[in-house]
Amino acid sequence: MKPVRHFHFFSFFLFCVAFFSINVSARTLKHLEILVTSDLHGWLSTSDIYPTHKKKGLLHIQDWILDQKSTNNNLILIDGGDLLYGSPHSFYCRRLQGCTGENNPFFKVFNELGYDAVVVGNHDLDFTPLWSSEYLKQARFNWLSANIFRNGIPLFKPYVNLNRENVNVVIAGFTTPGILMWQEQVRLNRIEVLDLTEAVGNCLDIIEKKEQPDLLIGVFHAGLNAFRGNENSKLNRIPPSNDLRAVIKRFPQFDLVISGHDHYLNPRYTGRKVQYISGTPVISGGRWGEAVIKVRIELEDSGSERHVSLIRTETFHARQRGATNEEFRNMTGEDYFTYLNEKLPWLVDSSSNKKASECINKLIAISHSDKLPDATLFPVIRVSGLAGRKGKMLSRADLFRWIRYDNRPVTLRMSARDLFLLTHPNPEFGYRRLAYNRKLYLWSRDQLVPQRSSSFWLEGSQFDRIYSVAISDYHFHGGGGIVRQVFLSEKDVLSRSDFYLRDSLFAYLKKQKSLPDECGFLKFSPLP
Repeated sequence: MKPVRHFHFFSFFLFCVAFFSINVSARTLKHLEILVTSDLHGWLSTSDIYPTHKKKGLLHIQDWILDQKSTNNNLILIDGGDLLYGSPHSFYCRRLQGCTGENNPFFKVFNELGYDAVVVGNHDLDFTPLWSSEYLKQARFNWLSANIFRNGIPLFKPYVNLNRENVNVVIAGFTTPGILMWQEQVRLNRIEVLDLTEAVGNCLDIIEKKEQPDLLIGVFHAGLNAFRGNENSKLNRIPPSNDLRAVIKRFPQFDLVISGHDHYLNPRYTGRKVQYISGTPVISGGRWGEAVIKVRIELEDSGSERHVSLIRTETFHARQRGATNEEFRNMTGEDYFTYLNEKLPWLVDSSSNKKASECINKLIAISHSDKLPDATLFPVIRVSGLAGRKGKMLSRADLFRWIRYDNRPVTLRMSARDLFLLTHPNPEFGYRRLAYNRKLYLWSRDQLVPQRSSSFWLEGSQFDRIYSVAISDYHFHGGGGIVRQVFLSEKDVLSRSDFYLRDSLFAYLKKQKSLPDECGFLKFSPLP
């Protein structure tokens, strides 16, 4: 932990005398090495969805991690959270196979690498309650979060104490309060998530009294960009979701901060400078197993105190060669690849991503029209990578690539006034452009939203008319702040669907023989 230092000229003079004295007692150096990853999201390999891109995933970095461990028994392994969910295989494994714990190939591989600590990420709480699942019971590492409680009782360890080279290392973990507006599971179990500033203050008080660490590491699954999410937090009446930068400035006691959630990789390459915020070094672990950052710390021991004298980093990027693809198929099984590569009777006949985006957004809406909403208001989807798909049959893998999140529809009562406000949003403070999670695609059976006029607020009757509108559960829970912006709540819910947007679209495309005019990039081609 950083000590408080006072500098005096006379002290400096005495130091110089001592330094050049023959009988000087040399300060000793302690060397520690830390490996950092973050936001793996259950990716063993990205080669199943992005075969032409640079490969990422746990299988592409595990050998390097094991090599590092074989040469250093005192190595510390830390992950910045969002470990379990987010990849197509994690969806397949959970939903279709019901696997959990070491029945999940990804978790089995991760468990065997010997990590010391993983902070709880928001996506780690997506489905089965983590605190009562096999992922907690079978973990050979410490799940950390000092700010998640239920009935005043912490659900996870706030910190872990390690001894390396006679150095007392304390690692404390903290989770973004944004889970209160993103995860239904959290609210259903009445979880309390403390403000990061409050939680860090409480945790450091305990650590300073009980542990007296030589090296204090804070691992945060929370963003450094305050504008991205904090305005939405205000709308949802919860603590700031991305307040890490302010926390670091307020608590200089951390010797090192590890940041997850933002999907940033920093330092991106070996030799790049480490980011410092108010004198505290910050390491960001990237996403999907794109790299491992090795942090080398030198601790200077004067006998009365220890402090960090030097930090160096080395960034190892995911391995691109070797038998990883074969290993991946053996682990996940052929049934997974059969599921993922199931073809649809539609040939990709154009490489225009813009036209394809217009089509896919409309098809997602239409695929839910038989559920009888008057309108749908789903997240805007951007199609990419069509150049490499031209002349090939559309498959489920394409839908996973374009619709990354596992959203389901929630149908609500909305007035035309609500629809007008949600389809004419303003950028958050500090931005010129609209935040990505506030961009919505409106589809309706008829013209529902009156056109803007100078006196539209006085024409109350047309704006007060009520419609049934399907939105994503992500937005209903609070994402983007849009539902709270128009004061909707549980009492406005008409129905909830068990079908994911991606699955409904797949089923729709499978049975159709013609599509709207916007879908000219697809040509019907019957399957054999």
